Amino acid sequence: MIDKQPKVAAIQVNHCGKIDAALDRAYKVIEANINGELKGVDLIGFPDHWLHTAHPHKNVEKIPGPTTDAVGDLARKYNAYVVISLYEQGEPGRFVWLNHPMPYKVYNTNVLIGPDGRVVGTHRRTNFTICEALGNDYNVFDTEIGRVAMTSCGEMCYPEVMRIYALQDADFLIWTSTHIDFRGIEHMPADKMPCKAPPLDLPLLYWKVQVRNSMRKWQAWKPPVFSSVVAWQNDFVVICANSSGEEALAGTAYKMQYLGGSRISYPFGILAKAGAEECAIAAVIPDLEEMRQMRELFRASRRPETYGLVSALENLRAEKPCASDSFASTWSSLSGERQCYFPPLEEGSNQE
Repeated sequence: MIDKQPKVAAIQVNHCGKIDAALDRAYKVIEANINGELKGVDLIGFPDHWLHTAHPHKNVEKIPGPTTDAVGDLARKYNAYVVISLYEQGEPGRFVWLNHPMPYKVYNTNVLIGPDGRVVGTHRRTNFTICEALGNDYNVFDTEIGRVAMTSCGEMCYPEVMRIYALQDADFLIWTSTHIDFRGIEHMPADKMPCKAPPLDLPLLYWKVQVRNSMRKWQAWKPPVFSSVVAWQNDFVVICANSSGEEALAGTAYKMQYLGGSRISYPFGILAKAGAEECAIAAVIPDLEEMRQMRELFRASRRPETYGLVSALENLRAEKPCASDSFASTWSSLSGERQCYFPPLEEGSNQE
């Protein structure tokens, strides 16, 4: 039983291009709201890619590292748990990432930092990335206010991920997201795209017509719909933190516009929502125990012995792929210039 009603928050901030500037902006947003919206806050979420610069390959670091140390100072100052997203240095080897050769794997990683400034746990993004290596774990972490899970941007599209968290009794899901306005991006040259047309067998026309246009429409309803539906289906709180403002795309005249729209949802409705501007939103969770009881009720009535059909259909699809699988297979491929990994050479090997 938790002694108090937890207070959670999402900080919607502009991209700055430099980590120090981003942290300074975060302090300003928090300070402007610490005696109002954020007073007594227990758990704070920041957007995906918020700390990444225009040249992210230069800002890959280990965890713990300088950025988690800096955010640890912020967590200590406000006596709160804080979740951030950063590029993590992983296993050694030769890894091509964003067309840059790297001596290690690179992960898009969420980090939970405690009020004492120490790293509580991490989550490496597991789905929907064509740039970083993929993680495989779905951990939920005990805190003084409840059990906390983390998810990154497009992972929210996968209901299996959310259900795994619910079955581990997650109370809070921090969703670090990057909500971009894709209007006009279909006219942008393919070689200037933030994520260029994938290699291998995906035609450029398919990329332009299907992917870019559908992404533009998808982004328009992602935060308000996903956060509410996931909270309702899984009986936990969803803290969706999105970016705001503009960010110049390195080497082009194109600017990505971040739409904001951060939300705090729980099974019984939306507790707080943001517009498009830089801001902080927060909410007290009024009935955490009731939410847990609802989760237990639905879990008791599930019939997992009948869900084997999911795996059976997945296996069948793998045996008999259809034409529509070409995009999925290309998206997850580790070959091409976008992402490839070669393990370290064994000691004494003469291979190049």
